[in-house]
Parts: sequence; C-alpha cells; structure tokens
Amino acid sequence: MVAVVFSLSAYNRYMNDREKVETLNVRLRLMEEQKIVIEQKRRILHRVKKFIDQADSLGLEENRWATYEVNIAQGTAFFEMEQILNQCVNTTSYYYRPVLLHIKTNGESDNNELEEKPDLKSADLSEDQVGDVLLTLNGAFVVRHK
Repeated sequence: MVAVVFSLSAYNRYMNDREKVETLNVRLRLMEEQKIVIEQKRRILHRVKKFIDQADSLGLEENRWATYEVNIAQGTAFFEMEQILNQCVNTTSYYYRPVLLHIKTNGESDNNELEEKPDLKSADLSEDQVGDVLLTLNGAFVVRHK
C-alpha cells in the first residue's frame, strides 16, 4: 500500500512536470516567433531610416520645394502647344506633375465628333493660327529652392 501511494505521488509529480515542460515549450515557440517578427520590424525600420537619410542628403524635404499650379485652357497654335509641352520635362531642379492633358482640334466637338469643317480653300494652311488647337493642361511644377 505504501508503494502504491509513492507510485501515485511520483506519477502526479511526473504529470505536473510534463505539463510544465509542455507549457514552457509553447512559451518558447511563441517567444521565438515574436523574436522573428521583431527582427523583421527592425530590418524594415533600418531600411526606412536609410531611405530617409538618403532623401535628406538629396534635399527631398517638403520645405525645400515650391509648387506652381498650371491651369491652361485656351486655343493655341501648334507651335505654341509644342513649346508648352516641351517645357513639361523633368530635371534635377524641377519636375512637372501632370493631372490632365486634353488636346483637340478646333473643329472637333467635346464628344469627338467633327463639327462643321472650316473652309480649307480660304484658310492659309502653311501658317499656324491661334485657335488651331484647343489645349487643356492641368498640373503643377514642383521646383527646388536654391
């Protein structure tokens, strides 16, 4: 009978210790998963910091740039339209941020149907005339302060 009591007591201690080991193993797995997540976040933060430092060194700070809105909606000649569009290039000191570009000929309606054709015989085709092209251009020039 004493042997049975000692056996049951030893078995209960064994089961308690086994539950403790299982609990500790689960906690260890959770901590290892948390360690992996923390390491990933640390790497991301390091890359973000590196990006911010590089952006600062290039002068990409909001207060170092000025924005000039562009809103053109008028009839122009072809050569004027080409000059305007050639100015919308990007350089290291400024860039153009387009929003809308719509070009249509003077004889074209808003739903892309041709309206009355102008009299081609009376028009001088060699000359660009203001109103040949209806240009709508919206956007902004973003310029770096010196």
